[in-house]
Amino acid sequence: MFKLSYSISPKVTGLTLSLAMLAAQGFSQTRSFQGRLVDSLSQGAIHGATIRNSHLAKLVSSDHSGKFVIDAHIGDTLRIGYMGYLPKVFIVGNQHSSVISLIPNQQSLNEVVVTALGIKKEKQAIGYSVQEIKGKDMVKAREPNAISGLAGRVSGLTITPSTNLFGDPGITLRGRSNILIVVDGMPINTDSWNLSPDDIESYSVLKGANAAALYGNRGQNGAIVITTKRAKSQDKGFQVEFNSSTQLQTGYNAIPKIQTEYGPGSNYQYAFKDGRGGGINDNDYNIWGPRFEGQLIPQYNSPIDPKTGQLIPLPWEARGKDNLKKFLQNGLLSTNNIAISTKNDHGDLRLSASQMFQRGTTPNTKLGSTNINLTGGINAGSKLRFDASINYNKQYSPNYPNIAYGPNSPIYILTLWGAADYDIDDLRNYWQPGKENVQQYNREYTIYDNPWMTAYENLRTYDKDDIYGYVSANYKLNDKLSLNARTSASTWNRNRTIKIPISANLYNYNIGGSRVGGYQETYDTFWENNTEVSLKYQNRIAEDIGFSGSVFGNLRTVSVKSLFARTDRGLTVPGVYDLSNSIMPTVSTNDRALRQVGSVYGFMDSWI
Repeated sequence: MFKLSYSISPKVTGLTLSLAMLAAQGFSQTRSFQGRLVDSLSQGAIHGATIRNSHLAKLVSSDHSGKFVIDAHIGDTLRIGYMGYLPKVFIVGNQHSSVISLIPNQQSLNEVVVTALGIKKEKQAIGYSVQEIKGKDMVKAREPNAISGLAGRVSGLTITPSTNLFGDPGITLRGRSNILIVVDGMPINTDSWNLSPDDIESYSVLKGANAAALYGNRGQNGAIVITTKRAKSQDKGFQVEFNSSTQLQTGYNAIPKIQTEYGPGSNYQYAFKDGRGGGINDNDYNIWGPRFEGQLIPQYNSPIDPKTGQLIPLPWEARGKDNLKKFLQNGLLSTNNIAISTKNDHGDLRLSASQMFQRGTTPNTKLGSTNINLTGGINAGSKLRFDASINYNKQYSPNYPNIAYGPNSPIYILTLWGAADYDIDDLRNYWQPGKENVQQYNREYTIYDNPWMTAYENLRTYDKDDIYGYVSANYKLNDKLSLNARTSASTWNRNRTIKIPISANLYNYNIGGSRVGGYQETYDTFWENNTEVSLKYQNRIAEDIGFSGSVFGNLRTVSVKSLFARTDRGLTVPGVYDLSNSIMPTVSTNDRALRQVGSVYGFMDSWI
C-alpha cells in the first residue's frame, strides 16, 4: 500500500499588502488593552500564558497575577494559549479591560512527555516543570532556525536572534542562560542550525536543575529535549510526506530616521577636497554641516575645472533621504522537505531530506542549508531491538552580513553615520576608474566605506559539515529487567574566511593610515562521544502500586581543535585573497583540547 500526503504552506508578504493592511488599521485607534487570565474552575491566576494579536504582530505573556497589557484595535482577535488549557479566542470590544477564563483541557491530564535521557513519563506524575511543544506546530511558517521558532511558545523561555549568521540564538530559561540542547538523548555541542523542523516530533523544555538533574552540571540551568520523528505507518508499504514553505521578506519592521536638514561637516562648515582632511571638515565628520539650501559647495562628485584643476562647486541638496531603503532588497526564505518512511513487524525506517535557502535583505548576502536524516530500528526477535540514527547537515554561505558596530557593516555606515548629501545609487560603481581593486570611490576616505564596496568586496564566507548520530541495543532479560547499550557521536568541522579589500577602512587593517587590505581564515573541528550502559527495573506490586528505577554508566570524550591564520601588513597583489599573498609572513595560532569524563547516576520512581 502506498500513501502520499502533500502539504504546501506558503507565506508571502508583499510591501503592497503590508501598506494596505496598515491603511486599513489606520481607521481605528490603537490602544492598550488590559486583561487578566484565570482558571474557569478555581478562578486562580494563570501565569506565563501567551497572548497573541496577529493583526498588529504583538505577543505578550501574563504575569504572576495573570495580568497582561497588549496593543489592540476594537475588533482585533486575541489568541490565548497555555499548556493544560483549551485555546481561547477573545474579540476586543469597547472595554479597556476584561477578566478572561481559560478552561482546563481534561485530555491533557494524562499526557505523556519526554523528560531527561529520553524517558517518557505521565505529566501528572512529574514533580517538576516540563512543557512540551509539538513539532507539527512549528512548520507552518518556519524560521530558518528550529530553536528560534520556540519564541513566545514556552513560558519562561526567551529567545533572541544572534547578531551573527549561523550563531546560536540567545536562549534564556527563567533568567538563566547556557541551556543544554539534547536530540534523541544526545547532548548536542553545536549550533542549532543543524536541525530541520520537519524532522522534529516534539520539544520538551525541562525547567531548572530538578528537571534536568540526570544531565549533571550541563543541565543545571535547564534543557531543551528534542525528539525526532520515526516511521509511524502501521500498514505494509511506504508513506511519503512533502512540505514546502516560501516567505517574502520586505525588510526591517522600522527604518531608522536620520535628520535631513543639515549635511556632513561640523559647526555648519564643510567643503570637500580629498576626503582626508584637505578640505573643510571633509574627514571623520559629524552630520552637522551647512543647512541644505541649494548653495554652491565643492562635493565628492564635483567635476574638475580643466583650467584651474579645482573642484567645481555643486548645489548643496538633500539627495539621499531614502538611502537605506534604496540599498536594501527584498529577502526570500524557501524551505522544502521530503520524507519517506515504512514500518512493519520487523522494524521501521525513515529517510528525510530538507533544503533551506535564504536571500538576505542586504545586497549580495545569502545562505543555504542541506539536511539529511536517516532513522530506523530492527526487531531481532522478541527480546532484542537495535536502533540507529544519523543526521548530516551542510551549512554554506558565499557571503553573510556583519551587522555589528563598525565600518565593516553597510547598515552601520548608512544609519549611524549616514547623511543625506549623496544618493546611494551614485556610488554603485565603487572603484575609481583605472584603480580597480586598489582605491574605492566614496564621499569620504578616512573612516567610512562605500556601502556597495563593503557588500560586494568585504566578503565573509562560511562552510560547515555537521554530523551526529547513535547506535543502541536494548535486550529484555525478563518482564521486569532490561539492559540498554548505546554509543553516540556529535562532530563538525567549520571553515570561515574574511576578505578585506585594499582601501577599506576596517579595524586592524589600517596600518599607519595605509589601508592595506588582508585575508584571514579560521578552521575549527569538534568531536564528542558518549558511550552509555543502563539497567532498568520495573515492577508492579499491585494494580495501582509499583515502582521503577534505572542505573546508568557513561563515558564522555571531547576533542576540540582550532587553527587561525591571517596575512600581515597587507596584500602583495590586490584582489588576490590567499594566505600566501601576504607582504609579511603569515600570522597563525592553533589550539587543541581533550577531555574525558566518567559518570554513574540513576533514578527511581514509584506510583500509588
